[in-house]
Amino acid sequence: MARFQLGITRVPHQHTVIQIYQVLDVAMNIMSIGQYSVMIPGLASDQVRQNPDTQLVTTIGFGRMFWLFAWHGMQPRHMQDFEEWQGEEGHILPATEGDLAVVLSSNRKDCVMDLAGQVERQLQGMVVKVDEVHSVAATECDAGAAELPEELFIDSAEPDFTGGCFLFTQRYRFERPATPGIHFQKAVQLSGRQNEMLVHGLPYAGEQEQGEMLTVYMRDPSVLESVFQRMMMDSPADPARHWLQDCPAVSGTLFFVPSLDVLTGLRMGGIRMNRFSATQQFK
Repeated sequence: MARFQLGITRVPHQHTVIQIYQVLDVAMNIMSIGQYSVMIPGLASDQVRQNPDTQLVTTIGFGRMFWLFAWHGMQPRHMQDFEEWQGEEGHILPATEGDLAVVLSSNRKDCVMDLAGQVERQLQGMVVKVDEVHSVAATECDAGAAELPEELFIDSAEPDFTGGCFLFTQRYRFERPATPGIHFQKAVQLSGRQNEMLVHGLPYAGEQEQGEMLTVYMRDPSVLESVFQRMMMDSPADPARHWLQDCPAVSGTLFFVPSLDVLTGLRMGGIRMNRFSATQQFK
């Protein structure tokens, strides 16, 4: 099986940064952004080599339109845009823009912030940053086995995309401590999707607000529908007041995360040639 990206782990490192960008002038900038974005795992590997005590991993995801434009329509079968979802009680899970997702996770704050700064500086002028979260002590909401289930990843039925998956990001904002990731994972379990989804809860706190960013990895994003339906019914503390009233979702974006082999192949020339070239490991 193709290797999945190293940032897809059962438990994230202590410090995680998520950056979501929208591309400006796609026709002009997409080649430069694509070529740089697939080099980010290599930059992380360079930091690890220079600092032996460092653990630093990355996940790179691409929005549907970005992927289609850059790779001339070649896409995995289940690729789609996330559309706003509304429950029967009126609770809304909004859809927001995003062409590029960069997830950086490390045991060292200085290393993850340094790489995040490099990414932002390199992309400056070509993108708008539509969301960013700096999380400390990220929590894994799935208490399953350490090994990742094969059901998370695209299988050999799609050989060009084997080992890839989809990443759904959703940010919740609240004034008092809350655990949207736990609610989401409960809905995953009730819908019987435990082996099909990996959920991370990434809490953050700033001067203006606090909240939690969820990252959800899966093979087929259509499974989100059944989870959302279950989530809307979950309000154990107060049946008269759903937890989403105190902890509303303020974003929702879906990305395709290619396998490490495909990502490396693109770095070796696949973007320039509009095809997937031969791959090699990061060295």
